[in-house]
Amino acid sequence: MVVMDCSAAVNIALDNEKGNGLLMLLQPNEEIIAPTFFRIELRNSFWKYIVHGEMDELTAQERMTYAESLITKFVHTEDYMTEVFSQAVKFQHPVYDMLYLCMTRRNGATLFTLDQKLMQICREAKVNCTELVDF
Repeated sequence: MVVMDCSAAVNIALDNEKGNGLLMLLQPNEEIIAPTFFRIELRNSFWKYIVHGEMDELTAQERMTYAESLITKFVHTEDYMTEVFSQAVKFQHPVYDMLYLCMTRRNGATLFTLDQKLMQICREAKVNCTELVDF
């Protein structure tokens, strides 16, 4: 099982080197979960590409649709809130990122992210996570 954060999904949808590397790590028919707010976070990410003139709206819509289709199940997050807040305080890191960490830990999954700070926190918390590797 994989928990996918927005940074991973966006890079996969952008069809770039890091995204393609993540895509190669996925197993056929692997369950990929994300919190329900992933949809909002995803749209905010692609909105930034439009605002900065890096992408037109049609392309953004197409890539958002593809990124969202990677997720096989969206998880409601109410049951995670106490744990997530505690982890955010402990690691002094935003609550929404700690939600990905907590979902990963509870589900015995691997977190797909390209957020280097979150990767470091996962290592400290002993939570399975992708790693960036230079070749």
